[in-house]
Amino acid sequence: MQPNAVMLAVLLFGNLMLHYVSAQNAGFVKSPMSETKLTLDTFELYCDVIGNPTPEIQWWYAEINRADSFKQLWDGARKRRVSINTAYGNNGVSVLGITRLTLEDSGTYECRASNNPRRNDLRQNPAITWIRAQATISVLQKPKINASDQIILPSETKGPPVTLQCNLTNAHEGQQESFWMKNGVEIADSRNEQKNTEYIIKKPRSDDAGEYMCVYTFETAPNANATIEVKAAPEITGHKRSDNKNEGQSALLYCKSVGYPFPIWTWRKLDGSHYMVRVLFLCSI
Repeated sequence: MQPNAVMLAVLLFGNLMLHYVSAQNAGFVKSPMSETKLTLDTFELYCDVIGNPTPEIQWWYAEINRADSFKQLWDGARKRRVSINTAYGNNGVSVLGITRLTLEDSGTYECRASNNPRRNDLRQNPAITWIRAQATISVLQKPKINASDQIILPSETKGPPVTLQCNLTNAHEGQQESFWMKNGVEIADSRNEQKNTEYIIKKPRSDDAGEYMCVYTFETAPNANATIEVKAAPEITGHKRSDNKNEGQSALLYCKSVGYPFPIWTWRKLDGSHYMVRVLFLCSI
């Protein structure tokens, strides 16, 4: 073999090896997970794929028991309840979200990915050119809960006890237990197995105000809840009366309040006979 022919063969073999090393078929790093949701809830499915070049991602949907009738999903579909956010870098990452769920949103959701250059050729079999990962979303009718109306606590320090009530009147399956939460934190010793549950604020004060929630749990279905707002006028419960500092030093003043909705604070400085506004911010209770 001539030297030039040998050199050409080496170059061709090197290019083939470089392509083999650098190219990588699409593969899943993270796949969507099946979930059970209630009507009017929201769900999000995540899909993370790797490959070289970076794979394209699509989302598809099929009704339950109709896996042969997949339809592609687009951002803004279903009266703008569907959102699809996709970003491409070293990986391809996509998030499918659907809000205000209905029973008709139940079904099989499929993330498809491909970096095959002929992936969108209609003459190609999608089962060969695209990889797929599926998740089943089951949407159940949200249980009906009758809850107390919002309550406004009296301004006097010693008001009568306040009773918050919830009654689970309609559920898709057997209830396990219920409990109460205040501002996102479970209230101790509030769990029971009754459908009609109540929480009593024995000596209501302004710091008892907040967002209360009764929560019902079920064996296999998601939790159901109802919210009751307990409102109260702002009340200052602590502050720093004075602070002596030399010129050029920093002074720290604080003021604490309770109430709901959370109070908005305004700091003023007495300048002669007039108050001047200095700072405006939301108070941290």
